[in-house]
Amino acid sequence: MEQFYYQGTAVVENADADCHSLLKASALLRYVEQISTMHARHFGMDDKFFEDHGVAFLVGKQALRFNRVPRRGETLTLCSRSEKALHGSIKRVTTLTDEAGQEVAMVDSRWIMSSLEDGHILRQPGWTVEGYWNETVEEELPLLLHKRRDSLTSAGLVTARYSQCDLHYHINNAFYLDIVCDALPQEIMRDHVVKFASINYHREVPMGQQVEVFYTPSDDGWYFRVLSGTGAGQAVKARRKNAYVQDQGTFLHLFQDRCLYFWRRLCHGGAAGTRICRRKALAHPGGVSGYGCHCRVYP
Repeated sequence: MEQFYYQGTAVVENADADCHSLLKASALLRYVEQISTMHARHFGMDDKFFEDHGVAFLVGKQALRFNRVPRRGETLTLCSRSEKALHGSIKRVTTLTDEAGQEVAMVDSRWIMSSLEDGHILRQPGWTVEGYWNETVEEELPLLLHKRRDSLTSAGLVTARYSQCDLHYHINNAFYLDIVCDALPQEIMRDHVVKFASINYHREVPMGQQVEVFYTPSDDGWYFRVLSGTGAGQAVKARRKNAYVQDQGTFLHLFQDRCLYFWRRLCHGGAAGTRICRRKALAHPGGVSGYGCHCRVYP
């Protein structure tokens, strides 16, 4: 166990369980978001603190793994720890244990710090907090995802609804898992449970905006693309959100990305980056991911 960590408990409420009375993957991410926020607030880093420092935290990547999916009514202990910033990326790992002390789930989150003034990505925070960040956090989950572009079938339009959006007026990061699960054929989710998910976030979907979900079968599951705008040509120039799903009763992968054009604007504080940061997109304490990696891998 790392030297510095924060603990809390959560009960799997009825509303957080699925038709199998098992904890939904999206609810797991909400639990982790809450414990991360509580951790920061415990050390004085609340909303006003980040506003005064002119910084927003943007979620970059996260992955989750269930060793055993908890059931409705179970009490879970969450233990969350954060690593010092490395090249603008802050790693946060949260583990969940049951009442017998057995680990049932783990979430690996990576976050990016962005200046509210000019939208630039910050490599290091401009402050120190004693007893909050660890030098290293050893555990991690796979975050690398793969893309497919062939034989895509439309699953229809999805609108960013009021019930899916958070205080930043866009879809909360956890609800993308619900969108992907809802896009799958019902028999898949009726007969299987999500055991693993890996998600990369690159742009918010504001309340009221529509996106179109596409999918195609793969050798061991399903692959999804979610396009904003109308027409494939416009979608290529605009943001793209992709998902890859393995449905062999165990795995679900969700992936989102945008083209390099937008990343250059974001990394150099252009209009796209400034717009995201001023909205404080998904801004709350946590860890980070390096966006440059995406530019190199997906040129």
